[in-house]
Parts: sequence; C-alpha cells; structure tokens
Amino acid sequence: MPGIDACLGGALIKPTDPNNLLIIGNPGIPSAQLFKIGLTRGLCGHITGFQGSATVVADVPQAQSLLLAREDLLLITVTPSNRLYQLLNGANTPSWTYDFDVMKEVQYSASGIGIVPDSYGLPARTICFSSWTLGAFTCGSIKTDGPLAELSGLTQLSTYSDADFGFAYVPESLDLPVLPTRSLLGNTISGVSAYRCDDGVPIYDTKEHFVNGDSLNVHIDPVRGDVLISALEAFPKLGEDPFCHLLVVRPRKIIAN
Repeated sequence: MPGIDACLGGALIKPTDPNNLLIIGNPGIPSAQLFKIGLTRGLCGHITGFQGSATVVADVPQAQSLLLAREDLLLITVTPSNRLYQLLNGANTPSWTYDFDVMKEVQYSASGIGIVPDSYGLPARTICFSSWTLGAFTCGSIKTDGPLAELSGLTQLSTYSDADFGFAYVPESLDLPVLPTRSLLGNTISGVSAYRCDDGVPIYDTKEHFVNGDSLNVHIDPVRGDVLISALEAFPKLGEDPFCHLLVVRPRKIIAN
C-alpha cells in the first residue's frame, strides 16, 4: 500500500466518507499506527485502487482492529495486551485506554471487534469481541451518548470460534443476496471464513472457507459490499517476506447449508 511499508491490520471505511480508508500498519506491535488513504471506485462503486499515499492519523501501539462506534469516535482493540483504545476525531493518540485484564472481562486478549447489526433485534445495542488466540466471543452493551463509549455487562458467550483475529458482520442493509443474512466473516490462521450467527456470536459448525491464506483482519465496504482482507500471508515461511497487501474481494455465495 502506498505510504505504508509494514504489514496491515484492521481497516475501516466510514459510510459518510466512502472514498477514504482507515487502516492500521504494524498491527500488534509497539510501532503500530493508524493511517488514512484515498480510494478510487469504478462506475458501479466497487473499489478499484488507491488514491495518493497513506498518511499517519495517530500512534496506536499494539493496535489490531477498528470499529466506528460513532461518527467522531473509533474503538481500537490492543493485542496482545488486552486493552481497548478510544480515539476521538482529531486526536493523534488514544483519548482513553481501557484494560480488560483488570476486570477479567475478555479471555486471553481482545482482537476482533464489532457491533451487532440492529436487524438482529437484540434488546440493547451490543458490542462483541473475539479473543486471540482461541476466538472466544465476549459481548455486552455499548452506549455512545456521552463523550466516550460506555461498555457494560461484558459476558463470554462462546469458548471457541476459530475467528481469533478480526471479524466483520455482514451488513444486511446492503441487501447482498450472495452473502447469507445474520452472518460474519472472521479471520483465522488459515484464512477468512464465514459463519452464521446466533445473536451476534458465530456458530462454529456453520464455518465455510471464503479465502485461504494467513490473514489478520477483514472489513466489508459499506457502499458495495467489497470484502477487504488485510495482510494475506502475514506469517511467511522462514526466509520469505510477508505479503503485506490489502486484498479486495467482491462477494460470492459461500454458505449453502
């Protein structure tokens, strides 16, 4: 990616800013930074490439995954130190840091992060975290009516999902017939897989491979549903360089059961 000479982590496209991409460089290590780069799109709105070069937005040590909690507020998981950054618009360092280990709320270390879509019909707005290394899912309520997000009732709802890096809920608002409703795409050591969900938690037995190869994160474009996969082949064999590109995949049917 132009301007980032490092492996890539969590990515995010704001619905209100569809021609810019936020992405983490050097995920999971002290030198991790949040970058911004322009996107180009074709006549049908699909992503076709980058515009310009990536610029640094903020220093976010050990950052892994991104979530848009509110238009002016990002939540960023910190792996492996099991923390959560809150980053307000315009800030170049985290505005607040929460340590999950203090309350023993997330098993091992928070890695992936997502807000369960409203279409699931849950009684409260729900945020879920996947843990590294086993992919356990921990969920609770989130409120964003104050200056920063407030989390409560975080409870571990599954012990193993294999989605132990980033994940992304399939947005039903895009009406993509090739992707199943109430599902998510999750990163594993072997690639990206799709899972049906029960109240936002992946059902392991429904796992279907989407893209093979080591990867760290996944994001779904809110405009056309393109799937952005970060750091494919992130863990190369000894002596080989990592393949630190961003792969863009247009959705296809992946679940038949």
